[in-house]
Amino acid sequence: MESKILNRNSYNKNAKDWEEKFSLNNYTHSHIEKPAMLNILGDIKGKDIICIGCGSGEEANLLYERGANVVGFDISEELIKIAKQKYPNINFYVGDAEDFKLEEKFDVAFASFVAHYFPNYKQLLSNTSVLLKENGEFIFSIIHPIKRAMVKEIVGEKKYTILGNSKLTDGSLDTLYGDYLNSKEMKVKFSDGFKMIHYHTTIGEQIRDILDSDFEIIDFVEPKPTQSAKEEYPDKYEIDSKVPEVLIYHLRKKG
Repeated sequence: MESKILNRNSYNKNAKDWEEKFSLNNYTHSHIEKPAMLNILGDIKGKDIICIGCGSGEEANLLYERGANVVGFDISEELIKIAKQKYPNINFYVGDAEDFKLEEKFDVAFASFVAHYFPNYKQLLSNTSVLLKENGEFIFSIIHPIKRAMVKEIVGEKKYTILGNSKLTDGSLDTLYGDYLNSKEMKVKFSDGFKMIHYHTTIGEQIRDILDSDFEIIDFVEPKPTQSAKEEYPDKYEIDSKVPEVLIYHLRKKG
């Protein structure tokens, strides 16, 4: 897949930048997604966990520090080099989430903001099932599809983030903003020279892929920001307390 090559090359080129600026150091990771993911995981002492798309290793180390036996892998060779240097107590591998294999089986698979790199979840789910023990759990997060569907419009001195429409006084359609119901490839820019390809799919499409897989849904979480974000990021807190930023699936492998 051409997007995989582009994404891998972009992460390889910007591996140090990712480690320093984007890994666990941004607001969405630290104040919405990670607290919710860790809450879902609960007590993981002694559990065998595979960290899918582990990047430069910070997430795998987070799990390791909580007492889990952790293995991590990522498609970027340069990110794995950093992970191995920083966290020598954890085994890291280069691999693709759709076909990576190990003899070892795991209690939990953990994937933070990985699934939206794929146009559908079929092969990701199939391969993750192979990595898990019977009744193993798969916890993964994505940017919320509603957030993906919105568009930005600048009108005068105001910037709008919109999903919806405007109508004329006679009730006829004026302008349509955004597109939720149609899957699409999306170009994402982390910084100058750091560009990725993500995919927007509807929640319905995602759930259909899960229903057709070896997994059942345990939980479906749309987390709000932590209370600490209210003081540190008041504007973001106000928005993300009402408009979803993150979606988390908690699945269990069928027996």
